[in-house]
Amino acid sequence: MDLSNNDEDLLLNYPPCLRSNIKELCLRGKIGLSNVTANDLEIVHNKIANKVIHSYHFIIKVPYAGKRLSWEIIFNPEDYSFAPDFDFKDDTFLANPDVKTIIENVPSLNEWDINNPEAIVDVLKEFLSLFKKEQLEKINVDNMYTKVKEEYEELINKCEISPDNIEVIAENNIVHLLIALNIDYDKIPPYIQLDPSKLLNPGEDFIHLRMSYTANRTTPALLISARVEQTLGQSKSFHIPEVAKDSTISEYLDNINNVLSHRIKLRVKDYEKRKMFMCYILAMSPEHVVDYDIGNLMNCMVKCTLEGNDFLVEISVDQHFPQKKPALWLIHDCEKEECKDPIRNLQWNANLSVKEMFETVLTCLNDELPKVRPKHKL
Repeated sequence: MDLSNNDEDLLLNYPPCLRSNIKELCLRGKIGLSNVTANDLEIVHNKIANKVIHSYHFIIKVPYAGKRLSWEIIFNPEDYSFAPDFDFKDDTFLANPDVKTIIENVPSLNEWDINNPEAIVDVLKEFLSLFKKEQLEKINVDNMYTKVKEEYEELINKCEISPDNIEVIAENNIVHLLIALNIDYDKIPPYIQLDPSKLLNPGEDFIHLRMSYTANRTTPALLISARVEQTLGQSKSFHIPEVAKDSTISEYLDNINNVLSHRIKLRVKDYEKRKMFMCYILAMSPEHVVDYDIGNLMNCMVKCTLEGNDFLVEISVDQHFPQKKPALWLIHDCEKEECKDPIRNLQWNANLSVKEMFETVLTCLNDELPKVRPKHKL
């Protein structure tokens, strides 16, 4: 996995001795359940003796329990070999830490080595582990968090979820639990780059369930990785079941796992049908295929012959196929620029076999091509 060109440019903002650490943080910096990205880093511009120095002090927004913890990392600009200082912007977390606590819980800080590309990642992981420990202590000792405590224990003891796959944060009158769901992502479709000029890294596949607890309500939400979201559909349009008042966390977890697994299974089935449909076109008309999308199998260009004249037709599908019918376009030249005219009236049935779908497209082309006045013939 590599950084994008924009992210590589961002590395130039840091001193050479820190770049391997920053790169490791952006590429493999999984802190807790979530990954840090280049967008989570912000350089702080400071002045020393009226000179702006902007390479030793930065803010990292650490993803945790569905939130972003804004932590500051401050190096000695005279010597980066010294371990950095941290400002957690939190009056309750390590407000007055003793040396023993740091040595026992954050050993990587005491063993700091600027030449180790994982030095920053290791320290952040240990600080976050300590932060989580304090959050758990908070819900264990305060009676207002009794329900959250019971459900956290149920997740571990009854659902057999590892504590490493649960994050908790208590803030005033609300508590958030973030749970990594155990879903099979092996067969989901590859990530489709919607903009070829801007390639995106979809990252690791995951679905996290966030449970937010207030005095009288529990609100669920999903945090979904890019490839999984593209498979399921936009999370804003994907409604998950509400939490019934009399249901337990384990019952709700079973329910949401079943809903998501079923939806993924349907999407995988659609993806397989899309591949079969495009491959069927390629197999049945190889001599007519001019071009096709070898990466995603989303479109192909075919040569059609009508009354002795040849025409180019583009057949395009998207990730909503077969529920959404293919788009058919007649390709021609408009003053030396490629233009498209839509070919309409495709009678579509998503439940047809791949062979029947292919025959439906052929019927449409035979019926509609004579109606479209082409401006260009091959």
